[in-house]
Amino acid sequence: MLTENKFGKYLTYAVGEIVLVVIGILIALSINNWNNDKQDKQAELKYLNQIRKSLQENNLILKERIVNDERTLKFGDQLYNHFNAKKELNDSIKRILVILLNDQMISFNIAAFENLKNDGLSFISNDDLKFEIINIYDKELKYIQNIFANQFENYLSGVINPFFSDNFEFVSNEKYMSAEPNNYQDLLSNNKTTNIISMVNAMRSYAISNYSNTQKKINEIIIKLDKEIKTLNE
Repeated sequence: MLTENKFGKYLTYAVGEIVLVVIGILIALSINNWNNDKQDKQAELKYLNQIRKSLQENNLILKERIVNDERTLKFGDQLYNHFNAKKELNDSIKRILVILLNDQMISFNIAAFENLKNDGLSFISNDDLKFEIINIYDKELKYIQNIFANQFENYLSGVINPFFSDNFEFVSNEKYMSAEPNNYQDLLSNNKTTNIISMVNAMRSYAISNYSNTQKKINEIIIKLDKEIKTLNE
């Protein structure tokens, strides 16, 4: 009887020890999971803030490009109307002709997105937001920076530059550069002049529309980013 009591006490003690060990393990796992969740949330916040900053910078790039292209398009319309009406050449038109050749390659800030892709898009818990981020960088901005820009550059180097090289001499002074026609009357009678100007204007107009639409999408994503960042910080 005494032996049975000792065994019962020992068994109770052993079971208690096992329960304590299990509880300890569960607590440790819970703490570890909590730490992992906290680290994941911090990582997600870091990436979301980086993407937000990147999109703001890209929005500014688009804004500046729109202002520049709207100005250039205005000059382009002035050129087209001048040549289409076969007006007399003046110094203002000579200077504006040079602007027609002015085109700067557009380059976006994509470093934050590349870091996110390399480290793992799984950090972004909101699937809808993740899709929109991927779409704006891999589709919208990539199209503007690569495909559309290359199309304009190809037209510039393949059509516009050769036309100007054949028909103009470029003269520069301390204030500005101007394009002097080799034979102005030939340019007036040649439909190619107005066709080229019209094509450049159409491409710039399309670019402005594309930039504006992309800006709108970026602004919508920034609003969603702000909401997600606020939720994660609560």
